[in-house]
Amino acid sequence: MFKPWSICHVDLSAPLAAIPADPSWGGVVLVYWYKGIPLGRRDVQISQLPLSIARLCQMALKDIAPAVADRLFDRGFCAPLPERRPQPDAPPDFKALQRLRRPLEKVTLRLQQTSNDVSKETFAVIICTRERPDALHACLVAVQALDPAPNEVIVVDNAPRSGATRAVVRAFPDVRYVVEPAPGLSRARNTGLRHTQAALVAFTDDDALVHPNWLGRLWGAFAAPDVVAATGLILPARLDTPAQVLFEQSHGVSGWGFRTLDFDHAFFERMRRFGVPAWRIGAGANMAFRRVVFEDLGGFDERLGAGASGCSEDSEMWYRILARGGVCRYEPAAVVHHIHRREMEHLRHQMFQYMRGHLAALLVQFEKHGHVGNLRRALITLPGYYGKSVLRRVLGRSAGPILLGAQIRGCAAGLSYYFRYRTAAPGAPGCKPIHA
Repeated sequence: MFKPWSICHVDLSAPLAAIPADPSWGGVVLVYWYKGIPLGRRDVQISQLPLSIARLCQMALKDIAPAVADRLFDRGFCAPLPERRPQPDAPPDFKALQRLRRPLEKVTLRLQQTSNDVSKETFAVIICTRERPDALHACLVAVQALDPAPNEVIVVDNAPRSGATRAVVRAFPDVRYVVEPAPGLSRARNTGLRHTQAALVAFTDDDALVHPNWLGRLWGAFAAPDVVAATGLILPARLDTPAQVLFEQSHGVSGWGFRTLDFDHAFFERMRRFGVPAWRIGAGANMAFRRVVFEDLGGFDERLGAGASGCSEDSEMWYRILARGGVCRYEPAAVVHHIHRREMEHLRHQMFQYMRGHLAALLVQFEKHGHVGNLRRALITLPGYYGKSVLRRVLGRSAGPILLGAQIRGCAAGLSYYFRYRTAAPGAPGCKPIHA
């Protein structure tokens, strides 16, 4: 019998409390914070509960050590990039970590300093939505609580069928309302870009709740002048249903973690022949860019994304940035809480859309850059992976990836989708210049 998972946010700046064993839980997700900075996570099965204060403290020290050390040391504690042969780092100096005094305070001061370095830059937040007024209202309430606040917030109403979105935005006088009549997330994002001149532009989704420090932490990611795009950590808002738990356990925070990552051109070149895993950089619900990127490279490819291919308009943009020598930074201190799909049917559709968009994006990237690693992944790596997964399932050795059938059908649909639009008449949607 399914039981929902509880999400327990442990504030390390306050006295710890024991975690009880509630029989209505299937388990507990522990997320460790210090003054608004996420430092680690542990998923605890119900059989491991209750946790005493002493045991919780012992677990917390172990779980946050990599993130704390990564913030305070230049070498030795860095997270590896998603490569076939990760570049070796200096061996960790645990004695140096043990000698630190008040390390959590040092982490806070360092993040605060990086945010101050770019505090004079203008920042816009763009939220694209379509007929989800309740979710949008919750999203805007969270955005209104941001500290520091953005210079402007723009809601793009994509192909509206009613006035529900306009009515929600009307309750937030400081939020600009813009309509994009043609459906498609990439179209909506490009429309939002044309309505702002802010130097830095952040995107989140209407089913996401930004943390109050979200914008300040993204700000800090751009303190390094070579960083032109930034993403952040996505945590689950709720884990109430089997679909939400399944998605989180398969596609959740483990893909990124709590340590900063810089994806640069050297990483791109090392992975180019295999297919650069640009999708590992982050997620579109939590991303930001220097606006000049879109002026140089064009906007989001309108063949990709929700309402078109299904997804991967974000990773295709990161791919373009890396190919041109830019740096994309994953900054886990910038947190968004995402509301996962509640119903299994909706999750199955989401997995289909993910893989359709992913396969289409690989072919779009090959079309634009001629990098054969994209074809290798699309035509060799993915079919081989799914073929082995099917075989293991038939032999009873493994359950295989999440909703295997939906993913395989998505890959096949992505191939046909791309060729349908690849042979379209001239002027078909693509990467168009952005001019406000």
